Amino acid sequence: MNQITATLGRLQTARTLPEILDAAYAAFEHIIAVLRHHQQQAGAAFPAFVLAAAAAGNGRDDIADAPSLARAAVPAMPGAPDLMAGASIDDAAFALAELSSLLDVRLSAGAATTASQADRACCEHAAQEAARIGELLGWARQP
Repeated sequence: MNQITATLGRLQTARTLPEILDAAYAAFEHIIAVLRHHQQQAGAAFPAFVLAAAAAGNGRDDIADAPSLARAAVPAMPGAPDLMAGASIDDAAFALAELSSLLDVRLSAGAATTASQADRACCEHAAQEAARIGELLGWARQP
């Protein structure tokens, strides 16, 4: 199981807002790492990879500002990142588009259920960035 698959699982099973935020922060970090690793080989998709990495950085920063994020979760991504090095550009983009779609759904749900205006704004902004990643990488749809 790679980190993208593990992060998908964490997002799916997260129940509380702090759990969702923690998983979302890790997801954005993984997305950035994979996009940066693959962008030089992306050919015509290079601009999409660069813009998606920027959106992931913005989403990560939005999550970092959320008051309900457990501060211990923010500083580091444990271990070496799994960069999907053996994956094709299409497969990497598809996996990241799938992850960003789930990020959008979970963060939007988190925004809708929190009483905290600050958490809601952070979740909404991060969800918009996740949706942007999905738009940028949507060309990689699998049959």
